[in-house]
Amino acid sequence: MRCPACNAVNVRDAVQCAACKEPLKRKARRRPTSQDSDPPFGAKPEGSNLAALLAYRLSLFGLIPIAGLALGPASVLLAGWAWWKGRKDPAFSALGPLVAAIILGSLDALTNWGGVLLMALGLRSLYPS
Repeated sequence: MRCPACNAVNVRDAVQCAACKEPLKRKARRRPTSQDSDPPFGAKPEGSNLAALLAYRLSLFGLIPIAGLALGPASVLLAGWAWWKGRKDPAFSALGPLVAAIILGSLDALTNWGGVLLMALGLRSLYPS
């Protein structure tokens, strides 16, 4: 710990400076309250909320070319399952990510599989049988 008066280095638990005998003041530590122990955005997601958020993340990763071939349909299926599980659950709150997962996952699947189809048709016209 450095002395604020003479800038001398002292041991961590010193009460006064070893060089100038100036009293060393400690910064008060903040004690955690009950709110600090909670996650910043409420409770950690569980059940269908967790599935909806996972489906949303899968649909975002599905925007990567070629990865959307598998992740697009997987996110749509997972979002459908999360919607089915959460439709009667009063604690279900991830409707926004759920809808986004369905839309993005569908677009991921359509564009990636459409690209594969167009490549196949292009190769077929290049090499007629």
